[in-house]
Amino acid sequence: MDEDGFFHFKQRIKRILKVSGIPVFPSQIEDILMKVSGVREACVIGVPHPYKMQVVKAFIARAADAPPEDVMRESIVRHCTDNIIKYAVPVEIEFGEMLPRNKVGKVDFVALEREERAKREL
Repeated sequence: MDEDGFFHFKQRIKRILKVSGIPVFPSQIEDILMKVSGVREACVIGVPHPYKMQVVKAFIARAADAPPEDVMRESIVRHCTDNIIKYAVPVEIEFGEMLPRNKVGKVDFVALEREERAKREL
């Protein structure tokens, strides 16, 4: 709620992941990821896991001056471990040039989920 009494929704309830039964909010993880040096954009989805129901996978678009992927991966995991609960730390990290966009111009997490599901079905 802002100072004028208006409510502003930050995310939809549907964007909650369940990792070992614990609710994990993708937007919070994305905010943490955006603070890592070399990250231009970040999007988080849940991917299936045999025991934990879901685990966190992060898609990262690197900045032009970003360090190599292995260095960034270590930096991301370290930063997340220091700033969020262990259930929310990304288990998988995938780097790309850019993230897909929807018609409004936002990062299309549904397209990422669809692509990931197709990869895992092969």
